[in-house]
Amino acid sequence: LVRAPAGGAPAGSWTPGGTVLITGGTGAVGLEIARALARDGAVHLVLAGRRGADVPGLAEATAGLAALGAKVTVAACDVSSREEVAALIESVERAGPPISAVVHGAGLLQNRDLVDLGAADVVDVALGKVAGAVHLADLLADRPLEAFVLASSTAGVWGSVGQAVYAAANAFLDAFAAELRGRGVPATSVAWGPWAGEGMAAGDEAREHLRRRGLPPMEPGRAVAELRRALDLGETAVTVVDVDWDRFAPAFTAHSPSGLIGDLPDTRRALARRGGPGGAEPDAAGRLAALPGAERRRFVLGLVLAELAAVLGRDDPDAIGPTADMRELGLESMTVLELRNRLERATGLPLPATLVHDSGTPEALAGAVLDARDD
Repeated sequence: LVRAPAGGAPAGSWTPGGTVLITGGTGAVGLEIARALARDGAVHLVLAGRRGADVPGLAEATAGLAALGAKVTVAACDVSSREEVAALIESVERAGPPISAVVHGAGLLQNRDLVDLGAADVVDVALGKVAGAVHLADLLADRPLEAFVLASSTAGVWGSVGQAVYAAANAFLDAFAAELRGRGVPATSVAWGPWAGEGMAAGDEAREHLRRRGLPPMEPGRAVAELRRALDLGETAVTVVDVDWDRFAPAFTAHSPSGLIGDLPDTRRALARRGGPGGAEPDAAGRLAALPGAERRRFVLGLVLAELAAVLGRDDPDAIGPTADMRELGLESMTVLELRNRLERATGLPLPATLVHDSGTPEALAGAVLDARDD
């Protein structure tokens, strides 16, 4: 990843003409994009989704689009079916005007571990994004499209826990955009981070989890504005995400330096600021060696709680408690690894990679650290 060039769009910015087909158009992201296009002068918006018009609140949303001056058509279509996509295109163009741009936002989110997925689950998650993009590109290959937008996700850029198949499907979209550009299609894939707002980021608990990782949800208006800038600049694949680098970079690079984000100045600054072990005292290793047994155990427990609070983004280590279930606190693969590395730096001890994973509570983890010292 590298920083996109700063600055505004060039003169002659794109104004959508003809019909804009938006798959996943009845969902929260699709409707935000539709509103932006309507404000920009879109003539005709086709909102396609599996459920068609049977979506709560859709009538009010389409009325709002019409008030902005756009003709709105809602269509039921499963984009994983080539026959349904072909029938949709035919019916849209029979009514006119012809399709001039596509926004492919259809797809199913996945929040299950890969080992718990069967073949049918993989197909359900992947087909909407992957097959849908291929069908649209093939069936519209002879049209002089003004834009072919693929709504991707940062899950396909740097991964996301519990979203293996979803991540792979989005990575496909990013690569497919490059292939389409090679064919002369003005394709742009936008890998968005989490969005704020109704229907986004799966609720308050998910949003808080993302904030702890350093990924606060973006305001939808800002996210769509960056899509528009990418289109105006003729970008092929961009990542648009709000990042708290002081949280995200140390966790992402906890196991090893990252070729993905390592060259970003944001990462270098965040890691430079995190030179020490964060919540621990700078002389923790020396104090640990000097303390007698009972005090050493209390000291290590305090160290564990301080470092645990730091990786979780909490202000009060004592509020966690020595017997708290660390899995329920929100630790996941990157934060587990970061906690182990922070404890290793703080104590000066070589700690097993599975140390945190094998310890259910802060108290058990403190005991494991002391056992590693005795070994």
